[in-house]
Amino acid sequence: MATLAAMGWTVHRREWAFVTTLVISAFAMVLPGILGARALAGPNHEQAARFASVAGSENYLAFVTIGVIGMTWSGATLSQLSIALQREREQGTLSAIWTSRLAKQLLIVGRAMGSSIGIAAQSLAMFAVSWAVFRFTLTLEVGALVLVLGASYAANLAIGVLFAGLVVRYRAAMFLSSLGVMASGIFAGVAHPVGVLPEWAQVVAQFVPLSWILRGLRAVLVFADAGDAILSAVVLLIIACAYGAISLWIFGTLERSARRRGVLDAI
Repeated sequence: MATLAAMGWTVHRREWAFVTTLVISAFAMVLPGILGARALAGPNHEQAARFASVAGSENYLAFVTIGVIGMTWSGATLSQLSIALQREREQGTLSAIWTSRLAKQLLIVGRAMGSSIGIAAQSLAMFAVSWAVFRFTLTLEVGALVLVLGASYAANLAIGVLFAGLVVRYRAAMFLSSLGVMASGIFAGVAHPVGVLPEWAQVVAQFVPLSWILRGLRAVLVFADAGDAILSAVVLLIIACAYGAISLWIFGTLERSARRRGVLDAI
């Protein structure tokens, strides 16, 4: 597994302009959200109190930054299985995975874990650059943060299996995975508290993993509430188990269909 993860990291690191995008992406993706939040707060921050009344904190810059970067990280990790499979297909080696001695799940997940190292580095760089420019206040509960990140990765990996199945059967699934991430961002409250959504949307948000990911990260980095962060991590682990079981069933169904139709290595 370690060797496969190292291979996945090497592939990700050698992609064009990887280091450059660490800084550029911070401004291209985070800056619009931050400037939008600052504009809504008003030139003298007179509307910050209104934001605090529904969000629980006037620290809207940290709130929005965590939302944007959390969604970016979540979307990238969710699609890593799909990307790993697509690369194997493009190289004509996808069918070989299915007949190797190692379990195909081990091979695929190992490659995806390696790429996730690069994604983690990119997300950290985005957050560091954003903080360096805007210097918003942060809190930190290290143990709770590690727990939330681990549970978040498990939930994203579980859902990623579903999109990986779509790649196996229908070849490209990046559009569907991107669409799913953007849709979840609406309900998860990337740049706004979930409490301002209509009641039906708040109900939907409870079943969206990104909602709990952002809640856990904000609990650690904005509210200094380790208890709420641990609750979010527990919910994410339950989601990972429930969604993972469904995703594995769908993946198996799509895989059998792909083998029957002989499209494993079809581009």
